Amino acid sequence: MQDDVRSAAIYKAVGQEVAKRRNALTPRVTQAQLSELTRGRLSRSAIANIESGRQRVAVHHVYDLADAMNCEPSDLLPPNQKIFALPASLVASVESDPEASEFTRRVLGRNDLSGIRPRRKKKG
Repeated sequence: MQDDVRSAAIYKAVGQEVAKRRNALTPRVTQAQLSELTRGRLSRSAIANIESGRQRVAVHHVYDLADAMNCEPSDLLPPNQKIFALPASLVASVESDPEASEFTRRVLGRNDLSGIRPRRKKKG
């Protein structure tokens, strides 16, 4: 179950990055135009589903998308901190409680908790 949640978070983050980069292109590129730029390897609906996190994107398609948007494939992958971020309330409680802080360090196997960033609450 935890792996399913983690996988969903990864694919959602990849989709968000694809959408962000596509929308940042000048001139702006539609999903249909991006499909054409991938030489038809990805359909418009596949791109829409990838951007929404509903479709798992294959590694070779990450390369196709990166090539079409003139970026590196790694630019479309989320950093670990985005996937493994802790809820802000948990980070605050860990920082304020020495026992919780020590427990967290042992569980995570690291002494420095500074690289752990809290997740932002969703708006709406």
